[in-house]
Amino acid sequence: MRLGALIDDLDAAVGDIDVAGIATDSREVCPGEVFFALPGLRTDGRRHLAEAVVRGARAIVAEGPAVDAKVPVVLVRGVRRVLAIRAPASFSSASPAPTARRAPRSSSSRSGARPASRPA
Repeated sequence: MRLGALIDDLDAAVGDIDVAGIATDSREVCPGEVFFALPGLRTDGRRHLAEAVVRGARAIVAEGPAVDAKVPVVLVRGVRRVLAIRAPASFSSASPAPTARRAPRSSSSRSGARPASRPA
């Protein structure tokens, strides 16, 4: 999938970048994916750009002021909106299926705690 299929109005050099999928968690970026740096309540994805690049991100999509990275950075207004609108369309094409993973839930939901059972 080409990055230009996800984001409109990119210059040819950036729009022609071939990406293997979409990642929103820098810890789980696979080589060739585009990393969407989402703002969050606890941290901002922009704080993890270097990790995403080390793990193989081919490009970064972010919002806000310009950032320095070793890969192309596409600045958009409303990165969550761009992801929500454009990503589903990219998965319906006839090209090989890209991958997408969501960021893991907070640590409290991964604690393995089970809800209390009800009496019968």
